[in-house]
Amino acid sequence: MEAFSFRAQFIAVDCEDVVGPKLLEKCYQSCLAPGLAALGAELRACAAGYAAQNSVAGVETAREVEAEEGSPAMKAHILFSAARWCEYWSSRGHGMEAYF
Repeated sequence: MEAFSFRAQFIAVDCEDVVGPKLLEKCYQSCLAPGLAALGAELRACAAGYAAQNSVAGVETAREVEAEEGSPAMKAHILFSAARWCEYWSSRGHGMEAYF
C-alpha cells in the first residue's frame, strides 16, 4: 500500500460498528483538501470518544499497537491513524479521490 493511499476498507472491516454508516460513507467519497480536513476531524473525534469510553486513550499517539485484532485498542488505533492521514495530506493541500 502506498503512503498516499487511504484504505477505507480497514475502517469498514474493523471499525464499522464504531463509526456508523454515515461517517463510513464519507470515507468512500472523493473530496478536496477542506473536505479531507473535515473527515480527519470527524474521525479524530470518533476515535477519541471511543478510546475514552474503552480506556485506551493511550493509543492516540502510539505508532504501533500490540493488541488483538478487533480489540478496542486496535480499533482506536486504526481510527486515530486514519485521522492523522487525513490531517497530514489535507494540511498540504491534497484531497482524496475515492478508488473502488
